[in-house]
Amino acid sequence: MEARALVAWLEGDEELDLEAWRHRMVCGRRPAVPFGRRTDLSDQLEMLAEGFVGECGLVWVHAALNVALRRGVQSERNARRFLALWQGHADLLLELLDARWLISACDSFADVHPDPDQAALAASASFLVNTVKLYETERQGAPGAPPASPFPAAVSFRELFDGLTTFLPERGDMVANLVVRLEAATARALRRPGPFPVVAALLRELVNRLLGHGSVFQRARPLARFPWPAALAPLPLLAPPAAPCGSPGPFCVASPSADAPGWLLLHDGSRLAQGFHLGRLASGQALADGLARRGLVARGWVNEGSALEAQLAAAPGPVRLLVLDAAGLRPDGERARALRQACLQARRSGVATAVIQAGALWDDWEPFERAFLSHGALAEAPERLAPLQVEDPALLLFEELLVSFEPPGAGRLPLAVVDSPDPGLASSLQRIAGEAAAPLRTMTAAALDRLRRQVPLASAPATAAAITPAAAWPRLLRAADLPRAALWLGDRSSALLAALCADVAIAVPPGATAAALGLVQRFGLEDRALLPADWCPGDPAATQGLLAERAAAWDTATWDRLRQCRHQARADIEAMLDSLAYLAGVSPPEAPMTEDPRP
Repeated sequence: MEARALVAWLEGDEELDLEAWRHRMVCGRRPAVPFGRRTDLSDQLEMLAEGFVGECGLVWVHAALNVALRRGVQSERNARRFLALWQGHADLLLELLDARWLISACDSFADVHPDPDQAALAASASFLVNTVKLYETERQGAPGAPPASPFPAAVSFRELFDGLTTFLPERGDMVANLVVRLEAATARALRRPGPFPVVAALLRELVNRLLGHGSVFQRARPLARFPWPAALAPLPLLAPPAAPCGSPGPFCVASPSADAPGWLLLHDGSRLAQGFHLGRLASGQALADGLARRGLVARGWVNEGSALEAQLAAAPGPVRLLVLDAAGLRPDGERARALRQACLQARRSGVATAVIQAGALWDDWEPFERAFLSHGALAEAPERLAPLQVEDPALLLFEELLVSFEPPGAGRLPLAVVDSPDPGLASSLQRIAGEAAAPLRTMTAAALDRLRRQVPLASAPATAAAITPAAAWPRLLRAADLPRAALWLGDRSSALLAALCADVAIAVPPGATAAALGLVQRFGLEDRALLPADWCPGDPAATQGLLAERAAAWDTATWDRLRQCRHQARADIEAMLDSLAYLAGVSPPEAPMTEDPRP
């Protein structure tokens, strides 16, 4: 249905709510990497969606625009839409698109950019990466297995063609100079006042991908007399458009019926993260989808209590329920107190109010009155706020999505690392990732910026050993990352929950957040997931040995117990959704779906 809606947009003159798609996740099953061309545009977009399962909806919109431009569908209008998409959401697209779609974007800029200089730069970026693709393809197709070293035998100085000579890594400085020039040129463009130079940012990001993703640039660097960095120095992240205090529009892409009962989300973590926060995005969408199945439509969201009254007045239909998602809030914090006042304000306006993901500390948060979750208790005191103490709703969506994700063909990596909200622990985890050449992921744009600024990027020979392995270059966590490792170490509760839903072991360091420790305790994994209190992150060999032991300790009995706990958590979340619907005056379904979706 959504593919047909995208086609109608591509072929029509109405505009798409890109902000809504930014906070929407592509759902479905992921049987294979999309390949080929379908004649029907809707079929083509549905095929492409299979490759974007678990991704932000904007990456699918971006793919749809590229396909439309290649096929000549309303070329002028869709060219304007393509340029506007990049100008407004480059921060997200640069992080979430893989090299294939970044190259596709360069090709589109080369075709439609109104500035011929920018079009030429985009074509040059595409030519650079596709040249490496051509070389790597030829290398893979050469007789015998590809050599382990990029230069298995001594390379002699000789002419290649038209005056070009061979590159001698032990003597030449060609690549180092090339990287320096690209860094300087793109940095100048990105610091220039005026509209954001998207094409320069695209080129810079593609250079980073070439330097650190198994290409000849990465393989040749250890042999070079004049080494080049593993990545270009990070520039300040492009700040996305400031999220308003609230929006009367839904945060799902469908248009709800005007007379259907609705609800508002208070404290929208996905928007507050100013980027792609996999956990908060999945939680918000699972909540919206679950309530929609019970007859409640999303009427919008609000992040500040001061905007609540206006939101209630501007909602396109009746609002019967306000849901405060308390994940990440400190009950005694200033923001929590302000949101409490918003809840009281909603109750005075006759809107039922509930708190989810509150945590035990909220039990004593007066003047809210504790209400039991049984429908009978709620019927006796429907005016009470109900603090629903259950699991993260994201579990429902994670299990639906990750059941179809398979580990990569080459097998799982032994370790992947996700950071911590605590800067000190985050630095320790970053060091572990660097020492183990393990993927390093985080959940928010602010944390990503901080981690990248701590990466050593020295290129002088004396410090070449300090160049961070490309695997440990920080990236935002995406759903496809989760099955690629045998064990995830870290302190982000939503990332750890997603890993467990993907049947991947986790390890949690001492000093982790209450949310991460609570997740381990609720699933009964203390003996498997918690690292000892005397764990010393400064000893790389001991740490890697300990993590290997912990990964091996996840036996069949552990996985069986975990699946039972997840099954119970699903039942608890479905019961919570029933209670929310009951609070709003909507009858819950007779038989909530709590069966295990796995075969």
